[in-house]
Formats: sequence, C-alpha cells, structure tokens
Amino acid sequence: MDTCEFIIVDDGSEDATALIVQGAIADDPRFTLLLLDADVERGKKAAITKAIQCAKGEIVLTTDADCTHDPKWIAKIVAEFARGADIVGGPVVYTERDTVFQRLEAMEFLGIIGVGAGFFGIGYPHLCNGANLAYRKECFFRVGGYEGNEKMASGDDEFLLHKIVYGIGGEATFLISQESIVSAAPTSNIYSFLLQRQRWAGKGIHYGDSKFVAFLIMLFVYFLLCTAAPFFAWISQTDFLLCTILFCAKFFAESAVLFKTAAMLRQPIRVGDLFLAELLHPVYLVAVTVLGTFGNLTWKGRKVKNT
Repeated sequence: MDTCEFIIVDDGSEDATALIVQGAIADDPRFTLLLLDADVERGKKAAITKAIQCAKGEIVLTTDADCTHDPKWIAKIVAEFARGADIVGGPVVYTERDTVFQRLEAMEFLGIIGVGAGFFGIGYPHLCNGANLAYRKECFFRVGGYEGNEKMASGDDEFLLHKIVYGIGGEATFLISQESIVSAAPTSNIYSFLLQRQRWAGKGIHYGDSKFVAFLIMLFVYFLLCTAAPFFAWISQTDFLLCTILFCAKFFAESAVLFKTAAMLRQPIRVGDLFLAELLHPVYLVAVTVLGTFGNLTWKGRKVKNT
C-alpha cells in the first residue's frame, strides 16, 4: 500500500466532507484532497479528470465515497494489468437488505452486474460500473478522457470503456473474486432509485456502437410488450397463451443470469422477491428509459440533461 496514492475529490459537498477528510489525512502523505472550482468544474467527470491530472501512478482505480472494499481489492485489480489488461471492471453489490425494497434493488443491481460481466465474457464489453473500475492513465489521456460526452449526466465509466476498447483496441477484463467485490450503499428511497436509474438509462442512445444501440432498442420493445401484455391477455385464449409465454421466457432468462451471478458473488436471492421483481421490472424499466431519454432530471441538486 506504500506505493499507492489516494486522491479524494470533493465536488461541492454540502456536509462536512472536506473538513473530515482533512482531519483524517493530515499525517498521511499518501492522501490528497482536491476541491473542485464550482465556477468552472462540476460533476463526477470533472472530479475524476482533476484527480487523474494530479495522479503520479500509472494505474487509476476509481470508486465512490459510499463504498467499502476488501483489503486485497487494490492488489487483485492491479494484478490484471501485469497480465496485459488496459481496463478492468469488477462487481459491485448492495449488501443492505432489511426491507423488501432494498432486496429488490439489490437483486436488480445484481442482474445489471451479471449482464455486464457476461458481455465481457463474450469479448464484447459494454457495461461496467465506476465504483469498481481501473484503467491505465495513459489510455485515459490517449482517448481524450471524457471529451465528447463530458456534459452527459452519466457515463463516466461506460463511455470511457468504449473509447479504450473500441477506439484504441485496449484489452478489457472483468475480474470476479471475493476480494474484487465492492460493496455500495443502496439509494435512500424509491424516488432516489428512480432518479438514479433514469440518469443511467438516458445514456443508452448515445453509445457509439450501432449494433449495441439496436440491441438496447429491441430490449426496450420487448419490455414494452411485457408491460402491455396484461392488458391484452384477457382478449382471447391465444393472447393469454402468448402473454404467458412472454413472461415465462423473461422469468427463466433473467433467473438464469441472476442465480448464476448470485452464486459467483455469494449473494442471497429470495424466490418470493424474484416473482415480485418480475412483475414490476418491465413497468419501471420502460418508465425510466422514456424519462431518461427524453426528459430532464435533477441530480444532487443540479439540473442535468442526457444530451
């Protein structure tokens, strides 16, 4: 750990974050606190860019303030670069499951991580999470950092992944091990959850890969059909049968991803929660996709756009 430097960036926190950090790192030269200039620097992309410009090391690891890590997390991630990786993604999980909503949120997020890991596994990486991401600093500057999408409300992780892999032919790896798991805090309530997912969903149409965008559009149409299916199921026996087949296909496909991911990451899933999630998932996904694509939103007190 003596060869590591830890750079903490305060992007206009309204609490005592800066003072707490200053007190905690006063006698440790490995730590640096940076403050964004509110007049010219705003948002996560600006914060990461400022930290990378300050960093002395060759490998950059990013995470969030609400995350916890295994003591071996850094060593596990960095070891992948010795094997030739240029960018490394890792799993992020929600560990708070005290309420039904928290369990549903943790399960939904587990599915996102599982799908993202699957895309890495087939050699077509497109999804990752900035709470557990690492890359070569040279690659960041080589692709121009966040140039071209710096004003987007989200995408500090995935747009950079796309640039490094498909722009300069970088080698991407997704690391799955108990030591590589990052635990994050869930959203505080349903409203915050929907705002976060709306922010995430809005960047989909801006992916540069037309094939992947087409895949996302087809997926949206599928979920739209799932949302509309209950209203048409009672028209005739044929419609009921088609709707049943539609939901069964969705249930078994998503269950396969969820249970496999849960087993790899040793995360619990309740079958009852899964059935409830399958009923709610299409409706919520269609709603946040439409709002994220065509609407504006407020995030951390700021009005942002996904354009």
